[in-house]
Amino acid sequence: ARFRHVPGGVALTDWYLPRDAVFRERDAIRAAERQRFEVRKAFLRKVADLPTAGFAELVATWLSAEGVSSLRGVRRPTSSSLEMHFAGVLRRGHEETRVAILVCRDPNVRELPKERIAEMRGSLHHYGSASVTWIITLGQVPRATREEAGVAGATPVALWDGIALAEAMEA
Repeated sequence: ARFRHVPGGVALTDWYLPRDAVFRERDAIRAAERQRFEVRKAFLRKVADLPTAGFAELVATWLSAEGVSSLRGVRRPTSSSLEMHFAGVLRRGHEETRVAILVCRDPNVRELPKERIAEMRGSLHHYGSASVTWIITLGQVPRATREEAGVAGATPVALWDGIALAEAMEA
């Protein structure tokens, strides 16, 4: 064999490193990944402490970077002061998709309940007849909520938990 599988690709066997060197490299990669994870968690703590206006500006800037334009706030009488509702247009080339966006920043809600998915799907007419929903939370998204979001034949729902949001903002 002239090639061998290595994490992230293929390498020539003639370039084979000693086993100890490979283990040290793997340890270094894991340590760097743990460090990035800790930085993202610290970033989320700072984001959660932002005043509402600063948080809204940060989210709007990120949404703009993701390609969402024509962003406007949506009033929802059932929402709490720790939620923000937006409507926007996601532009990818010549394609335009109306997006309903829910941002949850309640520090007391650790996990996004799956009922929020059905609630958002049922209220798309409030968001300019959106055909896609984005839900962003600083908490976690449990498996049941992810499964509800991925139901076939229903309005597509994209979910960002805190760590995914930090990764997206980092990118």
